[in-house]
Amino acid sequence: VEITVDTADLAVTMSAPPAVDPGGTFQATVTTSNASGPDAVSGIDLIVDLNSPFAPCSWTCTGSGGASCSASGVYGNSYAIEDVVDLPVGGSTTHVLTCAVASDTDGDEFSYAYLELPAHVVDPDENNNDAEALTSIQATADLSISVTDGVDGVVSPGVLNYTIEVQNPGPSDVFDLRIQDQFPPQLSNVSWSCGAIRGGIGCPGSGTGNIDEYLNLPAGTSVAF
Repeated sequence: VEITVDTADLAVTMSAPPAVDPGGTFQATVTTSNASGPDAVSGIDLIVDLNSPFAPCSWTCTGSGGASCSASGVYGNSYAIEDVVDLPVGGSTTHVLTCAVASDTDGDEFSYAYLELPAHVVDPDENNNDAEALTSIQATADLSISVTDGVDGVVSPGVLNYTIEVQNPGPSDVFDLRIQDQFPPQLSNVSWSCGAIRGGIGCPGSGTGNIDEYLNLPAGTSVAF
């Protein structure tokens, strides 16, 4: 029985952004290559894994130098990319993975790419058969606060009503946001209430005296005191 053995120094590389915003987009580029052969190799499994799955994810792939891969795909049952590539000598493939980042995500994201070779293939240097990238997920939010009373003045004794609005247009959720208002001595018997305008959560309800409260504001929400 004659056993055919193919030899090729295959390689995979991965690049990903050093940081992304929650609520933003994560994009990684994975390249496989067979730079020097000497043999062409078919049926190589490319796997890309994320340590915390973003969703949704999709990818596209192009080949050069006669290399081939699937044109596109989506996040599979277990891995961000599961594809089979064919690499002639001098050929390469480029997968571009694009994922949505949840607005409540934070921390470090490790991405892994590795090749699983057919049993008949010998790679003289397996050190370049896997790659990884680290991306920090950093919360960013363009917060704003405004105060309006709708009048130019008030006659004493009288009643003054005004509104403090806090907005979080995103892209990230914000937790434990501290809101403070120190009322001037000219105002007495101060009472206030808080309510969501656009989906804000964690509003304290109501109280008296100076405001010193903590809020949770998901991206795209606002509250008013």
